[in-house]
Amino acid sequence: MKSNALRRSGILIFMLSAGIAASAESSPIIAPRPTAFLITDYLPPANYEGDSLSACFRIENASAREAAFEVSAKAVDAEGKEVRSFTEKAKASAGAFAAVKFEFETRKTARIHIELKRAGEAEALAETNVTLLREDDPWPATKIANGRLTIAEDGSVLIPLVKKKRVIEDRTFAPMKWLFGDSSDSSGAIGGTALIFAPGAWHLNVDSGVQTLGPWTPDGSAPILKTMDRVLSQIGAQKIQRVVILLPPEDLDLATDPRVYRVALDALMARLTKNGVTRTTLICPFRFGCNAAHQQALWHEVHESAAVNLAKVIDPIDWIGESAWRVDPSTPKVCGPSPNAAGRKMIEQALSALIR
Repeated sequence: MKSNALRRSGILIFMLSAGIAASAESSPIIAPRPTAFLITDYLPPANYEGDSLSACFRIENASAREAAFEVSAKAVDAEGKEVRSFTEKAKASAGAFAAVKFEFETRKTARIHIELKRAGEAEALAETNVTLLREDDPWPATKIANGRLTIAEDGSVLIPLVKKKRVIEDRTFAPMKWLFGDSSDSSGAIGGTALIFAPGAWHLNVDSGVQTLGPWTPDGSAPILKTMDRVLSQIGAQKIQRVVILLPPEDLDLATDPRVYRVALDALMARLTKNGVTRTTLICPFRFGCNAAHQQALWHEVHESAAVNLAKVIDPIDWIGESAWRVDPSTPKVCGPSPNAAGRKMIEQALSALIR
């Protein structure tokens, strides 16, 4: 009896030991919470080549005591040679923040590496990488992360660079003059393959087909960046001669900064030209009931960008009438976010005329 009891005890101890070991093997390893974070407060969605590039960061001290930090930045050219490096020092109380700012020269810079460390220590606590993409560089596969356009392959923040151009627009040009041209337009008829881009939420139907832009859910990014990425990714290596872009209204809804809108639009236009597009027509963003002042501000930037990039531009004044946006055509002043059937037909006819 005593030997049986010892045997049962041994088996029980073995089972308990095996269970503990199995539990230890299956339990996830919980990494300790970081004691500091590097928060990107500002990076431009796009930038003019030659202009300085501003970058603003916040250090969050998540530890229980005051700490001193160093944020180092290193800019390199396309061959990896250092262009400039510098370090900003800051102190932050427990649970508090400290701000740092950098200004980068863009003429030679291709990539930027920012790194957060505790003062006097070698271990990096956090880091951010930025890639500056010039007009001649191929457009990479991208994704939106934390409200910014990033390169899908390595996660670095993507900032397109565009050369700044200046020209004075002939303000006598009216919307219909842009659409049909005039006797002074010596460019002649332009044929070739055409693509139409238009807001996806409007479900427009054109015989040649419509490449949809959105709809996009708010994620902190400027919708014009998604427009740029969608158009450039769709065109890719195709031989497209003509492009019509009905700029989507999300930038009106989210009040995109007009300067950001302009730089991103200039970057898109420059790349379309590099891709062999010979005629681009831009239709200003619109939606019935949006903020009129902000709509006019974006229209101004579209006109300016079209002027310096030799594109056509249309003010869709005739498409913003209240009747074209009624949910029920017989019920006035009850409008939806998309044009109704009559409004869509009017837009579709105009789009079809642009690519004939």
